Amino acid sequence: MNTSLNAEQDSKANDATYFTFCAAYIRTGVSGEVDDCLSLAQQKSQLEEYAFEKGWTICEWYEDEGFSGVTIERPALKQLMTDVETHCFDRILVVQIDRLARRIDDFSTIITKLAALSVEVASVTPAFDTSTAVGRLTCGVFATLAQWEKK
Repeated sequence: MNTSLNAEQDSKANDATYFTFCAAYIRTGVSGEVDDCLSLAQQKSQLEEYAFEKGWTICEWYEDEGFSGVTIERPALKQLMTDVETHCFDRILVVQIDRLARRIDDFSTIITKLAALSVEVASVTPAFDTSTAVGRLTCGVFATLAQWEKK
């Protein structure tokens, strides 16, 4: 059952029967690698604030500290992708899309699997939500830029 609160459907925002349960994924890069993202604590704080503003509940945290985004072989990401099949949550929150993956093919694989399971992805910066057409377009553009930026 997907009870996702679509961010653009404000009429549902005040209806107590609609909830969004989120998983939050945070990652820091490999020591010595260029990684301009925030610490795990800073990412966690931003995601908590973002979820609160949207009226969403973060029910699970997935943390990969010291892992490159160039590969999807990360313990917490693997666990997230396994857990997504149980439908405990209907949205995954990240601070930036490059926290999930820096390669467009990996990012596409993740997004495709999540979409097949009716799980959306929302990013704080740049702000997007895959539950909307504009969000899906933005997601693809920024995933491509993240891959290009890493080279």
